[in-house]
Amino acid sequence: MALKNKLKLDPTYEPAIIYFNEFKEEVKKSNNFEPLTVVVERMDGFNESYTANIFKDPSKLEKNIFFADRLVKTLLWLYGGYKVTIVGNKDVYESIKKTYLEGERLFDSKFMSRIYGKPFEVVHADEVPKLVKGDSPIGKHLKGNRIGFDAGGSDMKVSAVVDGVPVFSTEVVWFPKLNSDPNYHKENIRKVIQLAVEQLPSVDALGVSSAGVYIHNEARVASLFIEVPDELFDEHITNIY
Repeated sequence: MALKNKLKLDPTYEPAIIYFNEFKEEVKKSNNFEPLTVVVERMDGFNESYTANIFKDPSKLEKNIFFADRLVKTLLWLYGGYKVTIVGNKDVYESIKKTYLEGERLFDSKFMSRIYGKPFEVVHADEVPKLVKGDSPIGKHLKGNRIGFDAGGSDMKVSAVVDGVPVFSTEVVWFPKLNSDPNYHKENIRKVIQLAVEQLPSVDALGVSSAGVYIHNEARVASLFIEVPDELFDEHITNIY
């Protein structure tokens, strides 16, 4: 299926969904297929899965591998995860394992490993593991004295709110992407939040918006602190909020 409107900057570009749909249709027409399930697991045992049919014919192995590689990459960047479980074709599993632990997907596996603080794994299973979801309820109310803080790449914004009514708001310029000293970041963040604290009789809640990946209120990967050396990141930045 060709795109109706080609991109001027990249006429050869095609969305992945076109390839995915064409692959599924070709497999279906072959009338000789088997299921393949990919499960990606992230923190606290939460996981997501996707099942699709692939060619059963060994001569189509390369097509299966190409599809599975794109599928795994898609699921990792949709949901996140440090463990990939392949349920089905073992040749496909072996290829995915080698690609992510030794080959061209090393960036993906190392990035996910850093986010979740665990070695990246690719394993094979005969059955789909139990799926665990992680939906969490939130307050859904505005009662009390609250602070909203947004750490942007060029300025910080902070607001103080009482029972849903803003009583204070300001912006402060800073240069986080140019500073490698963790103290620069900590001192400026505290200083700006304190501006809102001083406008309230007490603080019931503090909400933070900050670019990056945060798990359990910990910074795992954050472009704001890109200049901070890795050896200082865990000690000073991980728990900065």
